Amino acid sequence: MVTALFAVLLVFTGGSSRGDVSFLIIPRVGALVLIALLLIGLPPRQFAHAARMLAAGTIVAGLVALQLIPLPPSWWAALPGHAPYATLADQVAGARWRPMSLTPDLTTESLVALLPAIALGMAAAAATRRQRSWWAYAIVALASFSALLGLVQLADGPDSVMRWYPITNQASAVGIFANRNHNGVFLAAAIPIVAMFARERCRRLTRGQAPEPILFGAGVAIFGLAAMAVSTGSRFASIAAMIALIAVPIQFFANPRPVFAWRSSPRLRLALLAGTVATFALLAALVMLAGSGLGRIFNEGLGDDVRSSILPTLSQMTRDFLPFGSGYGSFSSVFRNYESFDQLRLTYLNAAHNDLFQLAIEGGLPGLALLIGYIVAIVRGTINAWRTGGSDLSRAASIGIWLLLAASLFDYPLRTPLLSSLLAVLTVWLLTTAPEDDALPRDAHNLGARGRGA
Repeated sequence: MVTALFAVLLVFTGGSSRGDVSFLIIPRVGALVLIALLLIGLPPRQFAHAARMLAAGTIVAGLVALQLIPLPPSWWAALPGHAPYATLADQVAGARWRPMSLTPDLTTESLVALLPAIALGMAAAAATRRQRSWWAYAIVALASFSALLGLVQLADGPDSVMRWYPITNQASAVGIFANRNHNGVFLAAAIPIVAMFARERCRRLTRGQAPEPILFGAGVAIFGLAAMAVSTGSRFASIAAMIALIAVPIQFFANPRPVFAWRSSPRLRLALLAGTVATFALLAALVMLAGSGLGRIFNEGLGDDVRSSILPTLSQMTRDFLPFGSGYGSFSSVFRNYESFDQLRLTYLNAAHNDLFQLAIEGGLPGLALLIGYIVAIVRGTINAWRTGGSDLSRAASIGIWLLLAASLFDYPLRTPLLSSLLAVLTVWLLTTAPEDDALPRDAHNLGARGRGA
């Protein structure tokens, strides 16, 4: 119950990446409460799973916290990239010990921002197999809600009261997020989970039962999510939706275990053919919409914007601050000292729109090493998931993870509490096995009790 309440708080307050959004304090305080209650109330077997997730989160948090350790003035000034700021800092505040980070307040903000993902990751790790299924249903329901909310926002126009954040894409379907890119990639990441449920339901059917109602229902949900992802106007979200659609038949047929006992059924062949035709019809219709993500790809290309123009600047910043980085959260402040006259605009760049570069700039080699370790673990987990014996849930999680990581090369979705928490949950599903339901006492009333964890 506590986990469910925290998830609701996260849905309504965790869709923005901006540190100055006042109600972000709500999911962070809620995360602290959830972590404390999990540590106190979980039975031993579930506690062991949650503790491993807490340990992983502690390592990440510790790496951020290292940048807040004060250094002697001479050491601080000698750090790569810090020399231009040393004289000014001494003139303003005098020679004194300072944290490695150029923006210690924003680094502290980055540290606190990890709390929701750590808390929900712990809860996901402690959830039993049955509870993980309910979590998956909840993600699909949330994606459907965000898609419907996006439709309402488009119908209401730029001044819709259904846009929850003051700084947002006023003319786009942002759903439960502040940014249309983040909403779009979230909808795309939910598609493989819908396909997973359809595959599981089809495998349970007997020879005399028809799969068409299941396939039709799943098809409506999948194409509805894909259509709304494209309609957000986000170019990468459109690509992610197409990748997710391509992955659907792979999820159904890549595993040697049979999905359908009646694979030669004429009705099934007709249903699959109709689904294929509908897919191409949908794509053709969406390409014709100039404001859609696919329309923007055909009309504007992929790199005709500020993201590609600043890549040389990002490379220079990375070289200047290696190996220790400028400090987590410092990108926007530091970038202003690097942007050229041609890059000046009436708006400012709040993120690099490429988290690989931003991680290298802010976190240096330690941050990149942590990322490489995570990627290695995900690659191994993905290979294991798609081998014989891998679960449908782990395969769906692998697709969602790679979509979120790919989106981070063009934007910053994982800087929102909601999507960073989703990544934590998907990572748990991919890399860990769930505690058995039968291992829990039937009359348990703690956080890990059967049927009440999510």
